[in-house]
Amino acid sequence: MIRAFSTIRHFAAAFVGAASLGLLVTPAWSTCTPPKLTAGERPLFRADDEVVHASTGLTWKRCSVGQHFDDGKCNGTATQLTWEGAQKATAAAGDDWHLPSEAELQTLLASYCSAPAIDTAAFPETPSTKYWSSTADGAQGAWYVDFEQGGGNGATLRSTTAAVRLVRVKHER
Repeated sequence: MIRAFSTIRHFAAAFVGAASLGLLVTPAWSTCTPPKLTAGERPLFRADDEVVHASTGLTWKRCSVGQHFDDGKCNGTATQLTWEGAQKATAAAGDDWHLPSEAELQTLLASYCSAPAIDTAAFPETPSTKYWSSTADGAQGAWYVDFEQGGGNGATLRSTTAAVRLVRVKHER
């Protein structure tokens, strides 16, 4: 009995130590149970690879930069880019697409979802990671929104890498 307690105590100490060092990772599954939405709250899907956010009217790419939409899902891997790389990828997308502001990006956070904290019906295969915003933080920093648990945004150096999701003001093709 004493030996079992000692083992549990050592395990608990190791767990707390690993957590304090940021060595624990989120499980590779996603939980998302959307609430019942009225017709005006539901996302409007357009052109397969786009979705209109009901409350903001913004049109979003369903897939992250580096992925492509095919057969109802986002295939490929979301590219991790520096902030400068995110700016270049946005310019290459053309057609009025832009890197979202921090406020725009936060509208996609879904409190009813985790790992990733986004509506995965609208944005399938979204990685649980940080996404760049266009919002600068001084000369060398920029803001991101973290879609792992949905609780975060922050500023980091622009040389750090993060994923990118493109947005534009709603317009018809």
